[in-house]
Amino acid sequence: MSILPDSTEMWNDPILSIEVLALVALYLYSLDMRDSSCCYIGQAMRMALIEGLHHPLPVELEPKLADRWTSIWWSVYILDNKFSASVGVPSSVRDETVTAPLWDPMRCDKEKIGISLHVKVTQTISRVLSSVYSVETSIPNSYLRKAQAALSRLADLSREWEEVFEKRFHSSADAASEITPRLNLSYHLCVIIIVRPLILSLMVNRLENFAQGSCPQKVSSSVWALIEACVDSANKSLKILSVMHDKNVLRGSRRLCWYDALLIDGILENFIPFDLENIFASLFTVKAISAIFPQKPLDINLINSGRDILEDLILRGNRTAQFRKAEIEILESLIALIPTISGLHQPLEPFQTNRLLFDAGAENLPPNPILDPAVEDCTNRAFEKTDALLDNFGQCADEGFGIFDASDGVGLLSNQVLSVINQLTEDDLRIQEDANCQDGTWLWDAS
Repeated sequence: MSILPDSTEMWNDPILSIEVLALVALYLYSLDMRDSSCCYIGQAMRMALIEGLHHPLPVELEPKLADRWTSIWWSVYILDNKFSASVGVPSSVRDETVTAPLWDPMRCDKEKIGISLHVKVTQTISRVLSSVYSVETSIPNSYLRKAQAALSRLADLSREWEEVFEKRFHSSADAASEITPRLNLSYHLCVIIIVRPLILSLMVNRLENFAQGSCPQKVSSSVWALIEACVDSANKSLKILSVMHDKNVLRGSRRLCWYDALLIDGILENFIPFDLENIFASLFTVKAISAIFPQKPLDINLINSGRDILEDLILRGNRTAQFRKAEIEILESLIALIPTISGLHQPLEPFQTNRLLFDAGAENLPPNPILDPAVEDCTNRAFEKTDALLDNFGQCADEGFGIFDASDGVGLLSNQVLSVINQLTEDDLRIQEDANCQDGTWLWDAS
């Protein structure tokens, strides 16, 4: 860092400077220095914009050089969106100003398919953050409409991925070993991000009820559908990461991106933070939801798997993983302090197998006082479908991620997402027709 030239000298070789700045940003982000990483990737993006990389390149440019510049542009674009989202600021460029061609995954070289599909899911996450999230203290009625639109975009992505994987790859292992796992993780992370404002709002409401000694209110069918989709995505992320961990993909996979040469087996894969982010987001989500709905069963095996991966990353020197583990422990300690007014919470101590939140055996659970029976029946069918897809977990780990080669959305369960979309559409129409509907009242079942 000390020999990094100042901004005036960087213009002697702007393309190389863009690459160096992006790598510096990635390095700082991996150290959990997110503010600084956002500044450096922003500088790289500004230089790329000044150089015109966001527009079609001159036709007289040598094809090999043009291909390199295009790869640099989209790599910087992905990192800028990721890093900006991590600190809650808008990305450096508006999508409508970008006219640079993106490779068609149905026709481009296979090594470019990953970048092309990652750009699209990154764009979806960016749009979610700019539309679904707001500075309002209460969740507005418009949330349902915006969540429905975001999930619709995800469903469209799922269909495109199915078509790409079916036509461009000869086997599930061919695609899954390089592209599919992290695309699936990005997809499920987007679902979690969509539902996160709802989780926060429900958490505040539950804490207020606990403090006042009130009984929990019964949530509406649309809220429960979103919660189920979020838990399902968190569980699938943990399942994918467990398979990757067992297959040593977390230890040293080959990345299809412009910094390929730096990824030495067993070194940078532990260092680069994106797998860790998915582990933390999934664990944090299922534990937060368990505090809101303590009667909801958790998959303890998956939680244990996520914990084991965190421990493994810590043993291999990942300091950020240690911080994330501490944050999970703090959350569990706070959950343990929630008054047991409902009689459903069990006091817990942090982060040990025999102290996980609740028994995953549904047959041992008390009757659900919050969930509508009709909704419960619908969601049970969805989870039966999920369980059937994931039953062959052990076999998948030995056969190259066969888990992702599901006919129903490459493991994404797009039909379930479509079911949630339809539910949200119906509820949003009812809200629009009810002129007296106040913000937040749609969260609860009025029956």
